[in-house]
Amino acid sequence: MKNTTRMTYFSAVILAGVTLVSMSFETKGVYETFNSKNFHKLNSGGASAGNTGAPGENNCTACHSGTIQSGTDFNILEWTDDTENYTPGATYSMELTLDDANAKNGFQLVALKASDNTQAGTIIVTDEVRTSLIPGSGGKQYLGHKAAGNTSSQWTFNWTAPATNVGDVILYVATNKTNNNGQTSGDVIRLSQHTFAGPTFSVSLTEYDKILASLGFIYNKETALLTLSFTAQESESLHINVMNIQGKSVLAHSLGLSYPGENEKEISMPNGLPTGIYIVNFFVGNKAFSEKIIIE
Repeated sequence: MKNTTRMTYFSAVILAGVTLVSMSFETKGVYETFNSKNFHKLNSGGASAGNTGAPGENNCTACHSGTIQSGTDFNILEWTDDTENYTPGATYSMELTLDDANAKNGFQLVALKASDNTQAGTIIVTDEVRTSLIPGSGGKQYLGHKAAGNTSSQWTFNWTAPATNVGDVILYVATNKTNNNGQTSGDVIRLSQHTFAGPTFSVSLTEYDKILASLGFIYNKETALLTLSFTAQESESLHINVMNIQGKSVLAHSLGLSYPGENEKEISMPNGLPTGIYIVNFFVGNKAFSEKIIIE
C-alpha cells in the first residue's frame, strides 16, 4: 500500500512590512499560503490588479486596515524631459519616490486616459527584481512592487505615450507606508493623481494650405487682365488653365516660376472673357488649385 505524506506547518509571511501568521499545506507537491485569521490567499509579491484608487477601483485598504490619506505631496512621480506634455509615441523614464518612507513600503499604479479611464500608452518594466506588471481587465496594465521591492522607497519604470494625441493621461498611484509593527493595523495608504497633459504644439500648415489660404483671382473687364496673387515658400513652376462652364479651355499658359514670399501674376486675355462662369485651374509645381470666377 502506497503511503501519502501530508505535512502541516506554520510560517510567517511578510507583505509590505506586515507580519502575518499563516498555515501552509503540502499535498502532492502543491503549496498554498493563507491568512490564518481571515483565511484568504496572501499576495506577498504585491496586490492584485485594480487597487490604485482610480475611478471605479479599489485601493490598498481592500487588504490593509490602514487609513487613506492624500498622497499629493508624498507620492512624488517624475519623468524625463522636464515637460508637462507628452509627445505621441515617445518613451519616458519614470521614477516614483515616497517622501519620508518607512522601512517597508508598497505601491501600485496605472496610466489611464482622462477621457474614458481606459489604458493609456504602455508601461515597461525596467526593474524586474523589484517591480512587475499585473494585467487587469479591459487591457489595463498595473505596475506594482514585488516582495524584493518592499524595502524600497523609490521605483523606476518606463512609459511609452499613446501613438496619437488622446488628450490628458492620468497616472493613479496608491502607496502603502507601513509601520512595520508586525500587525495588520497602523499602515498609511496614500492616493495621488499625476496628469501628463496631451500635446499642445500647433499643427503647422502645409505648403499647399498656405498657398490656398492666400490665393486670390481678380478679373478686370476693361483691361482684360486676370490678376493672380498668392504666397509661396519656395520657387516652383507655375501654370494656368482657364475653362468655360462647358469645360472648354479658353487659355492655357505658363507663368514662369514662383519665388518665396508674396507673388502676383497678371495674365492678359487677348479676346477678353465674355459674360459667364469660368473655372481657373492654377498649378504650383505638382499642387493644383481651382477657383470659380463670374464675369457679368
